Amino acid sequence: MLNVLYVNTTGHFSGAAVSLTQTIRELRGSVRAVVVTPKGSASSYLSDHVKELFVVPWLSHFDHTRHGRYRGVRWLVFVRELLLWPITLLYIRKISHKLDKPDLIHVNEITGIFVGISFKRRLKVPLVVHVRAHMGSRHTGWRSKVLWSLCRKHVDRLVCIDENVRATLGPGVDATVIHNALVLDTNGAAGGGPFGV
Repeated sequence: MLNVLYVNTTGHFSGAAVSLTQTIRELRGSVRAVVVTPKGSASSYLSDHVKELFVVPWLSHFDHTRHGRYRGVRWLVFVRELLLWPITLLYIRKISHKLDKPDLIHVNEITGIFVGISFKRRLKVPLVVHVRAHMGSRHTGWRSKVLWSLCRKHVDRLVCIDENVRATLGPGVDATVIHNALVLDTNGAAGGGPFGV
């Protein structure tokens, strides 16, 4: 059985949490899933679906997606995440000591890449990063260059939810497209969660 550490850096409930639980459910029997997530509506949802869950008060995440990119007053969000980064590192260290060493780390969204890299440096195992958000079209800025440089250096596999997201990663970025699982009920209708994904 493969031991996988899943890292979900967003505390609020979203389709990413639903997709994560469906993936874990579909892989049961072949994967032992341990999930790390900040406290919030996402952790409440995950606690109903995941057997091994580490809930921490905070995990910093840095947003360079099309809709979350820092500009104007949104730079204050970046400052908040940066100020809370030492606390995030403390949680990463504590959890790393408590874990049975995983075979793989899976970050549930690219905004959590720094958390994923930090876990990888401690645990010395491969890192998979899921890209769920549209990254926009600004491939030439310094932030994009830093992000894709980090991916090339530290990420063993990038996984995109569809071809549209894949097309926004920029030139020379290697990624695999794996569509979100679609769960069908016995009548062939979409189901499996509040978002039908």
